[in-house]
Amino acid sequence: MSITLRSIGLFGILLFGVLFAVTFVSPETIENSAKGFIKYQIQKDVREKQRLSKESSIANKALSIAERLWAE
Repeated sequence: MSITLRSIGLFGILLFGVLFAVTFVSPETIENSAKGFIKYQIQKDVREKQRLSKESSIANKALSIAERLWAE
């Protein structure tokens, strides 16, 4: 049990040590990656909200009123 815990701890230290070192070696790459991820998440959320607003009953009512007014 003790050997297992020590090996897991050593693996964790190595893994996070390498990741920590990478952040100091190439901070621009990490920043660009984070910006891309945030941009993707925002675009995904906006698309989802647009889809929901198009499907809402209020939007359908507004479209029907607009069509009736356009016909007049």
